[in-house]
Amino acid sequence: SNFNDHWAMLDPKATQMIPQHKLLPFLKSVDPPIFSSPEAASKEIFKMSIAATAGRDGVLMVHYVDTLVAVVRYQYVAQLGDGVAEALDVTMIESPELTNRIVGAYPHLKKIEKMEAKDFKTELAATKMQNIWMRRRAHDKIKQKRKAMEEKLARHRGMSEVPADIAHMSGQELQAALRAADIQDP
Repeated sequence: SNFNDHWAMLDPKATQMIPQHKLLPFLKSVDPPIFSSPEAASKEIFKMSIAATAGRDGVLMVHYVDTLVAVVRYQYVAQLGDGVAEALDVTMIESPELTNRIVGAYPHLKKIEKMEAKDFKTELAATKMQNIWMRRRAHDKIKQKRKAMEEKLARHRGMSEVPADIAHMSGQELQAALRAADIQDP
């Protein structure tokens, strides 16, 4: 099914939000296909930088407009190469024509409908910066968790420093080694 029809099935109350965990299956099911294969979808979705916000009960939700803009951007970059990514981001933030088209295309979104083009550009720029910050924060958390796992395994082996064999383990190998040693994952 096409993007809008399939989104409507996942969002029957027209909230413009779907749970983040439904995003990948949604993007894999859209016709025409966004990705070259389901395997590519699992890898490429992380390049799309779709912002997620906490919804009810702490469930992460993604917005229709954020998702659609990310898909369009992804398609341009896929067809024209990584070199256009930064220029496309700048264009999306600085172009009043593009901003006006996006604002005009979604009159049902009251917040955007009442925004001036320059306010929408500011909002889009802020969202982009927030996505970058959230990605960095997630990366830092993963790095901290990995370091804690490495240190815990090294201490279990009686070492004060993390040896190279532990430092070169993948995340899955670290978790398996901790489970095998019956050590709780930090």
